[in-house]
Amino acid sequence: MLDVTTVFFRQGNAAKSQAMPLFFPFRCHAEIVFRVAQLGLHGPVRLPESEASSHELKRALDSRLAAVVEKSNHLALCRTNDGRKAVDLAGLLQHWMIHGKPTKLPKQGTLGTPAPL
Repeated sequence: MLDVTTVFFRQGNAAKSQAMPLFFPFRCHAEIVFRVAQLGLHGPVRLPESEASSHELKRALDSRLAAVVEKSNHLALCRTNDGRKAVDLAGLLQHWMIHGKPTKLPKQGTLGTPAPL
């Protein structure tokens, strides 16, 4: 059964996946969690207790994500005239703006040798 206050998360591999429902008191709670999951973010989330505060949070989240898309598209188009490269670059910039740019880990030495300083 589908409900506007429920988000279903698929667990398991493609052959044996089960949809696990997560129930919320308000539709905007479900929409926030769905949007955060679409972005690939994981972990516990504290949601406002009132419906009005939830609507405000959803508007703020949508506004911020729209600003990220606009900024990444602008930056990508300023750096290349190739449409395909601009789309790829904008996607990468959006990912970095949401998840953070990955950091390089220092290389580890082999066993028995100290790591370079």
